[in-house]
Amino acid sequence: MNEDLIVYSIRKCVDYLTDESELTVLFQGGEALLEYDSIRKALDKLGHQPKIHYQMQTNGTLINEDTMNMFEKYNMHVSFSLDSHMESHNNLRSKKSDIFLQKIFNVCEMFQERNLDYGIISVVCKNNMDDLRSMFQEFIKRGIHTFAYNLLWPIGRAKSEGLNELVVPTTQLVDTMFDVYKDIYKFNIEQGYAPFKKIHERNLFMLWRRLFYRQLTNYMCMNAPCGAGINTLTVDTDGQVFPCALMLPPLEDGFQIGNIYTDSMSYLLQKDSLVKHRNLAQIPQCASCSYKAACAGGGCGIAYYHLKKDINAVSIYCDYYYEILSAMIEHAMLQMEVRILKNF
Repeated sequence: MNEDLIVYSIRKCVDYLTDESELTVLFQGGEALLEYDSIRKALDKLGHQPKIHYQMQTNGTLINEDTMNMFEKYNMHVSFSLDSHMESHNNLRSKKSDIFLQKIFNVCEMFQERNLDYGIISVVCKNNMDDLRSMFQEFIKRGIHTFAYNLLWPIGRAKSEGLNELVVPTTQLVDTMFDVYKDIYKFNIEQGYAPFKKIHERNLFMLWRRLFYRQLTNYMCMNAPCGAGINTLTVDTDGQVFPCALMLPPLEDGFQIGNIYTDSMSYLLQKDSLVKHRNLAQIPQCASCSYKAACAGGGCGIAYYHLKKDINAVSIYCDYYYEILSAMIEHAMLQMEVRILKNF
């Protein structure tokens, strides 16, 4: 990626911001640190930008002292990919899973030593399903406080490599994720914190917050429409602009909405796009569901489209969300020693 493209894109976004607005810049796609030199040079050219929050998603294998200096200088939040604390269950990430696993844990220590913001992202599938609870205990032991257990969507690479068979059956998924939920809840309470305050898994935390406190955050994957092309844009290496990374040509052609060099920000954000048309009112199962505000239709809208060629398709995880939210309510009632829940 050309450093000038990075600089131009960020400056164009910053110029569009209002006085009250802020900008989050996420470097992702393939392996972001393969473009370390371009990213570092671009950020150095931009200098201190108080309105910008930088983030990066990486497999972590290329992190060294130089990259750590960049993360620290620009206060960058970094997420690493790690599917399990068991060596053999990271084979989807690396052929040398033992080296990969130790590298990631070493990187976590590097972030802790510098007190930098980071988190772990794990894709939940049949390969690591039985590891999730013990992995949480491993995270506690290693001082890792923020992580995400993301559900597997059999699209893109997952589809091309035949990983659709790794989608976890609903009953097993609910049972395991609810056990994780209870483990996290119990740990925080026993340590003297509010639920999910000290350590939290992002997706369960978001569901908990939306369900009990109606805090409907801007976390895109739990909104419908999700905000792609409205609050976020994806700029490809040639300047072409897409509503989100899951609408890039490797998945399907035709989702380009413009070019960062030739089109105004106003035009790009107002441009119509398929992903903006997901509407829970047009999905009978969602429209009549009491949990629709909490789960927002069950995950990534454009993933449904890639699976079923229908932007208003029912989520493959619909039953999971219904069951896990019901379990959260039952758990809350037990904690409060309430047997009957009344809604006035």
